[in-house]
Amino acid sequence: MGKPPPVEEQKPPEKPAAVPPVEEPPAGPKPARGDGLRGAYFANMELKGAPVAVRVDPMIGFDWGSGSPLPGLPRDYFSVRWTGWIVPPRTGTFTFFTKSDDGVRLWINEKLLLGRWIRRGSAEDAAQVNLRAWAPARIRMEYFDNAGVANMTIFWSGPGGSKEIVPPGVLYSDDPGSMRAQRLAPPGTAALESAKDMVSIRGNASLRRPRNATGRQHARGHAGLHIRVHGIGGRRTRGRSACAGLKAG
Repeated sequence: MGKPPPVEEQKPPEKPAAVPPVEEPPAGPKPARGDGLRGAYFANMELKGAPVAVRVDPMIGFDWGSGSPLPGLPRDYFSVRWTGWIVPPRTGTFTFFTKSDDGVRLWINEKLLLGRWIRRGSAEDAAQVNLRAWAPARIRMEYFDNAGVANMTIFWSGPGGSKEIVPPGVLYSDDPGSMRAQRLAPPGTAALESAKDMVSIRGNASLRRPRNATGRQHARGHAGLHIRVHGIGGRRTRGRSACAGLKAG
């Protein structure tokens, strides 16, 4: 039986920092669905030592009652740490709600939003944070159960949406990478933006010779992928090449 943690409460900032308005990405295929958050389950209330089990939980909506969350874990005096990424479908202010018995802490992008690390009955807490559409945000949530019944659920509501359990499709156990590039690219293709009006590539690539371009041309654009193309414009150029600077996503 673990020793109960001290009764304490960590108060996060009352208001989230303002986020400048950003342009929504154009419509297109959505990124691959998430698989959930990685949960590490500990046989104590302090998240100490090696976890009894590590698994990916598609969503965090548990009501264990007086039972154990999984084999090998005690039904009381245990703790869980969930980590991963969350990818919001819209830009704006999101409200996160947690319902837990007993304590809970929630971080988004390493910023503490909720800190109710106390022994208590089932209760709900809420905090707000500004997020950008399709921009992966780190999420970490910690929970402990003291004795009696145990439950842990995380909800959210975003711009134009209603309160719901955070769905598994927006939670990722591993870094989802550039969601904007995946969103813009049709299935089975690469997503690249042109370096100004020099070269256009999508999928298997189509190349346009820049206007008034002769001999060796070097397009300077955003840092990123660089390719070298021989024989642009349909004309064989022995020993000549065009180097284009492209930005991925």
